[in-house]
Amino acid sequence: MAEASNEPLLTMSAFWGLVALRRYAAIHPNVPIPEAAHAVRRLSADDAHHDYGAATTLYTLIPNEYTHEHIAPLFRETISSVVKRHRPWWTRLAPLGRERLRAALNPNEAQCFEAAGLFVDMPTAEVLAWWDGLAQVARARENDSKLQQGREAEQLTLAFERKRLARLAGR
Repeated sequence: MAEASNEPLLTMSAFWGLVALRRYAAIHPNVPIPEAAHAVRRLSADDAHHDYGAATTLYTLIPNEYTHEHIAPLFRETISSVVKRHRPWWTRLAPLGRERLRAALNPNEAQCFEAAGLFVDMPTAEVLAWWDGLAQVARARENDSKLQQGREAEQLTLAFERKRLARLAGR
């Protein structure tokens, strides 16, 4: 099931905080991430204002192979990880196309998708594959929901039929 969260993870402040943390961790790999966030905030005026609470959460979601050197892939993986973990409501719109999903995003989310290169006019094969993956996640969730509803209906039908047979046998 989805994890409820009020923490805004899909914001540019959180994404750029993630980039700053990845950059710092590449230089200081043995420093725990909460300490790294504190250090980056103190050491870099450019990075001091980022949302390091959300950035730290994002850091734990993203495999280390996604580095600060390749921003768009890092941002795409970040969005994918947030979708998998928190299941935002707008995910179900993915099979309907990019523009339909874009219309449902709040401005922060839309900005993150833009920065990830997901709304470019001429998407690359990698971007198209990302969208196909998101649509597949949405379809799989819908199929799981329908399967669960079917199982519940089947159990109700069996219970009804058992009661009916018991009544008929008691005659």
